[in-house]
Amino acid sequence: MLERAVGCLESRGIRSLLRSPGEPVRSRRMLHSTFWTHGAGELNLPPWWTTILGGGGGGRLDNETERGRRNSSTIALDGPFLDFLYPSTTLTLIRQFTSYGLDQWESRHSRQELFSHGKRTYSSSASSSYADLEPQDSEPTQLESYCIDPPDTDQLTPPVLEHSSLSHRQTDAERSARLFHDVPFPARTTTHYRSAVSAYLKLHDPQKALECIVESSKRGMVGAGEQRVLAYAIQEGLWDIGLEVWKLHFDGTDTTRQRNPRLWRLVRAIPNLWDQAQALARYTAKEFELKDGTPEVAQALLLLKFTRSMVLGAILTRKIPASQDIVVPFFKALWPLKLRKGRIYDRAIGNLLNSGSYVAAVELYKHIRTVEHTIPSQKTLHSILDVFCTWRSTRDIQMLLDDWSRYYTGPTQTAYRMAMAAFAARGNANMVRNTFKLYLSRFRRPKTVDILTPLLSVHASRGDVEETADQFKRISSQFNLEPDITCWNILLHAYTNQDDVEGVQQCFDEMTRSGVKPDDYTIGTIMGFCANRGDIEGAEDMYRLSESLALRKTTAMINSLVLAYINDGQLGHAEQVAEKSAAMNLQGSPTRMWNSILAAFALRRDRRGIARTLQRMKSQGVPVDGMTYSALMQFLVNIKRTSAAYSILKEIFPRKGIRETAFHYSIIMEGFAREGDLHSVFMVLDRMKKHKIQPTLTTQIVLIKATASAEYQRWNLGDKRPQLTSAEKMLGKALLDTGADELATDEPIEGIKGQLRPEVYPAAFSDFLIFLYGREGYSEKALDLYNRCLSVASKEMKGYSKITHTIKLIAALMVTHLQGGRYDEVAKYWDLAVKIAREQARPQNPTDSSAPKQLPSPRKYLLTTPFRYYAKSLSEQGKVDRLIKEVERLNRDGFELECCSMNIYVQLLAINDRIIMAFELCETYLMRDWPNWKFRSRQMKPNSEAPPTLSRARTMRAYYLTISRLSSAISKTARWVRMGSQDAMGTLATIPEMYPKTMDAIRTFRREGKPMQARVV
Repeated sequence: MLERAVGCLESRGIRSLLRSPGEPVRSRRMLHSTFWTHGAGELNLPPWWTTILGGGGGGRLDNETERGRRNSSTIALDGPFLDFLYPSTTLTLIRQFTSYGLDQWESRHSRQELFSHGKRTYSSSASSSYADLEPQDSEPTQLESYCIDPPDTDQLTPPVLEHSSLSHRQTDAERSARLFHDVPFPARTTTHYRSAVSAYLKLHDPQKALECIVESSKRGMVGAGEQRVLAYAIQEGLWDIGLEVWKLHFDGTDTTRQRNPRLWRLVRAIPNLWDQAQALARYTAKEFELKDGTPEVAQALLLLKFTRSMVLGAILTRKIPASQDIVVPFFKALWPLKLRKGRIYDRAIGNLLNSGSYVAAVELYKHIRTVEHTIPSQKTLHSILDVFCTWRSTRDIQMLLDDWSRYYTGPTQTAYRMAMAAFAARGNANMVRNTFKLYLSRFRRPKTVDILTPLLSVHASRGDVEETADQFKRISSQFNLEPDITCWNILLHAYTNQDDVEGVQQCFDEMTRSGVKPDDYTIGTIMGFCANRGDIEGAEDMYRLSESLALRKTTAMINSLVLAYINDGQLGHAEQVAEKSAAMNLQGSPTRMWNSILAAFALRRDRRGIARTLQRMKSQGVPVDGMTYSALMQFLVNIKRTSAAYSILKEIFPRKGIRETAFHYSIIMEGFAREGDLHSVFMVLDRMKKHKIQPTLTTQIVLIKATASAEYQRWNLGDKRPQLTSAEKMLGKALLDTGADELATDEPIEGIKGQLRPEVYPAAFSDFLIFLYGREGYSEKALDLYNRCLSVASKEMKGYSKITHTIKLIAALMVTHLQGGRYDEVAKYWDLAVKIAREQARPQNPTDSSAPKQLPSPRKYLLTTPFRYYAKSLSEQGKVDRLIKEVERLNRDGFELECCSMNIYVQLLAINDRIIMAFELCETYLMRDWPNWKFRSRQMKPNSEAPPTLSRARTMRAYYLTISRLSSAISKTARWVRMGSQDAMGTLATIPEMYPKTMDAIRTFRREGKPMQARVV
């Protein structure tokens, strides 16, 4: 009979066979174009077919038909269905609706009436088979054959059951379970078990899944779904089931790798793995405590081994992207289990370090120190020491060295060398010496010079050339070793930090004479020295020397060239060099080179330049680091968007895994201090302390300035007592807590303005306070504070005794004496400032006495701040000629006046009737980049950004007050003309012709009714 197979002759596979009765079937097959013109319009179609097309009603189904509909996913009609009367395309559509069950039509029409119309009252006597009438491309599939002529249950092929297990529907899972149940025990294969386990887990019946696993294990089968059951049990907290699965593979040696090496594979992918691991640890501890001393202690011990196996197999066999908030509580939960074997902790720390979770690894190590009878391996100690050395954490390094002596006989030679190098990088000479003594007591005489290099570098990083040279001589005289290229490079570095041009040249010549060939680090050090001085030619000569020596090119060399061009104001050329370096196959990361360009654009407030540089870094695959983001933060601070910069520190740094430093916090603190938001300054300081970041020289300076500014504001609001009490307390604390070893840091230091680092401590702390006292006329307070600073400077602070004045401190003292009318003291300190500046400047052409000296770019403006107060002092005394001669002397010595100093100089000349000279200087220096008053008013808007072509550091423009003074001078000259002065008449006739830009600025000068302008004009 053909009708009995109507529901089975489909070509849609297992999903049609095992679908639920109420689920619609959607076919992508379209009706053939001849469906409506096939000429069968006179055929006697079933009435229910007409109902589908026309939406008619109907009668009711009888009970037998209803039961048949419910027991099958297809509709078996009572009468014979003469399907040979219909085309194949029509039969396909009819079969679709009959196997469809007409469930969807039940909601729209009465299905009982529908099926009452669908009965046929005739039977077929045709003898031909359906296979003869079916198109050739629709032969029955394997599932169709099974439905037409069902085989025995033990012949059910595994693909049928496995295919059904891939469905996510519960109905398919139920039918898969029934199909598996029908398979006889001897015929069950690994595929049958695996499909059944998947079905039972979808039905949330892990016990049945466990029975399948146990059954397959007894038959010696592996891979029947153990991983799925174990992962399900761990995720749902079903520890008994997880233990039973693990016991099937436990061989008595705490390992699950022999029978199923991938048992924990799916467990590792559990989203809440850490939470479930902690829950398992707590459960195990509770069970162990309850069953300790009872007959069930063996079961508790087995559970303990299961927990340990999970720790080793699921958590510690991959990289762990976790934080200390997750890792440390988990291992603290393991502490009651007395898992004291160091292997667990060693593997955990190693994986944390491999994943970049350094803070979590350190916190876990500190937890290990509290666990009794647990000894970490020396490899772990070396790894943690490397982290501490990278962080330059003196206390943690010392703690680890003590732990090494507690766990073993003492640190290794490598550990001593790493610790000494870290202490040297911090500039802590005492720690380096003490650690070297411990090394000598343990290993006697050094066999190589590697252990001796920190003795040199600790003094070289602070610019102490004499002590560095003494330690260098000690290598051959005391230890009978020959200095290698590293030792020579450190000595060379000491001379560069001291800005000693002759010393650098002499050291380089001695190195080559001794037979030591310079390496890439040697060339990079000298190129960096030339770059800091703005000596482009010197940097280029050293680069050509590296080519002649066939040395490998490094990013440090190119970075020195880029920095040299930046310091010389050629930022565009610096970008070109950095861009071309991408094709040079350089050794080392180019990040620092691009960071220098970013920092230059940040100083100039050039948003487009920063965006362009970041885009180039991204296109070239240049990695970013903390200094990259510090340049962006500096840019935001410069345009008065400190809150946005603070968001980078709070949000992006943790997300990118970048370690916060005191330098990053100092940028934010300085930004809030500039904006007058002193509350936020201390809020940032509290955050820094919570993150256990030690204050540095820069953060101390910023904090003292912010505190002094807050007290100064209250002072001006009505409190006439000259008290900066809180700032002075912070100053005293900073002098005691901060040592000169802070000068060895690689990070920039606030407020030194091109001065040598050995010259800024500790005077950099007090200059701002002295300036505030002196400007308000409280000379006694200022001088008292200065004497206290000198008393500290006269003592040897933490192994560093070479402490002198700073230019800023001298300027603060000059303000103090200027307010008190002590002009002789002002002149005395001016001479001292000139002497210090000449010592630090070191001209590049010292032999040519006739030409003006050429100073490095950072040194040209050392005297600008003290010059302002000395010029005002001379103007108040009426000694304008002496002021002019002093400026001429500065020019001969190579010093220059920046924008502010030049404006003050022009104003003083105009006030003292040096009109021609004032106009000439204004036209020559201050009008070169003068746009117009309209542009200046737009530029002075708050939060504005400078045009990308302008350099704020080098731009020379006339101030509003300068034009006011010159306008007043013109008015004064006109009055002399009206009084009949011939000289005034000639001056007034010469100025418009010789200085047109300045006169145009005066003619378009806008009076804004300001008190200063009213007094001047």
